[in-house]
Amino acid sequence: MGLVGIVWTVCQSSDSIAAGSAQIALGNAALGQHTDEQANPLEQTAASMEQLGATVRHNADDAHQANQFSLGASSAP
Repeated sequence: MGLVGIVWTVCQSSDSIAAGSAQIALGNAALGQHTDEQANPLEQTAASMEQLGATVRHNADDAHQANQFSLGASSAP
């Protein structure tokens, strides 16, 4: 194989590498988009769970306070 053949082979290999790199870049971009799309609902779910936890704690505090009032009322003369 002469110099022309070697240069031609190197050019073809470079083109293949460039095409593969472009495909990898597209795949990475798609993966990043899917990750972002999934992250938003997860963040919303986490925020909802925090709100739910706060509500449950508040309800438990209110129930405890109501229980204390009823115990006080039942022991009143």
